[in-house]
Amino acid sequence: MAGDKVSINGRSYDWESVSINGPQGVVTGISEINWNSEKPKKEVYGKSPVAKGRTRSNYSAKFDMTLDLDEYADLVSSLENGIYDSEFDYAIVIEGNRKHETVLKKMTVNTVGNGAKNDDNEITKKLTGILRMVENDGKPEYEEK
Repeated sequence: MAGDKVSINGRSYDWESVSINGPQGVVTGISEINWNSEKPKKEVYGKSPVAKGRTRSNYSAKFDMTLDLDEYADLVSSLENGIYDSEFDYAIVIEGNRKHETVLKKMTVNTVGNGAKNDDNEITKKLTGILRMVENDGKPEYEEK
């Protein structure tokens, strides 16, 4: 296990209030997972230098996570097409006053960083990449209309 706490989007949680599941099953060798998404606005111009209105760009989402070597090996072995050519989901459940589930859908790894050490001096792997959608409590962040 990566430690007695896990960082989720910069906030520290103890393992009694969190469960994380990936393609390799229950995930315990993770010290950090972060994600963000955006659908930025852009100004629309005609012939004049004054904006005529606004439109939105495409939805995009990114993630990064830090796994210990055993958890990384379990993830890689569970992916049919290898770490760079597979899509996979991670489900994060946080229990507090109420249960909250976030599912990171169709994650694709772009980079794998080697050699970082966590507080227990274990070597870790830092993965970064993109994902297709973030679902919060069963609802996607963005739906086409």
